[in-house]
Amino acid sequence: MCSDERADRRLSWLSRFLTVWIFLAMLIGVGLGYVFPEMSAIIGSISFGTTSIPIAVGLIWMMYPPLASVRYEELRKQSSWEAVKARIAREKGGYINKAT
Repeated sequence: MCSDERADRRLSWLSRFLTVWIFLAMLIGVGLGYVFPEMSAIIGSISFGTTSIPIAVGLIWMMYPPLASVRYEELRKQSSWEAVKARIAREKGGYINKAT
């Protein structure tokens, strides 16, 4: 087995096709700009001083997961209803134990 094949197996589905998602997002953006040419002026008008708010939000949204070491595979487990109930129970138990 080649090392590239082993590396592909370790990558998540999202990571494995990252190039596809990037090109798809670019095509959607170009398509929206073609269909709605006024969108460029609208997005350009949303700014605070010289900072474009949509660009700032996009950069933060894009950079936060790597900086915070987000594991996308774990998000589904952590956001399930059972996991939420377990966290609430732990927090309530922690507050009760601290008060006593």
